[in-house]
Amino acid sequence: MPLPYCLNKSFRNIRQSQRESGFTLIELAISMFIITLIATALLGPITAQVTQAKISQAKADLDQINESLIGYALAQAKPRLP
Repeated sequence: MPLPYCLNKSFRNIRQSQRESGFTLIELAISMFIITLIATALLGPITAQVTQAKISQAKADLDQINESLIGYALAQAKPRLP
């Protein structure tokens, strides 16, 4: 038994809206690619800053060690390094 025209039309609209809702796999892949590009662009400078901070800290540590060794050598009766 065929459905009346008004019910048939509403079921057709429901099926079309269900088919058209959501994202396709291609749309999801493209959006993930764009997010990856943005994340990579942001992580580059942050990594460089962290590396530069580590280098600066290492130089400061070496300067402090140098000053400590010179102080130790001058404090000894015979200037020598440990």
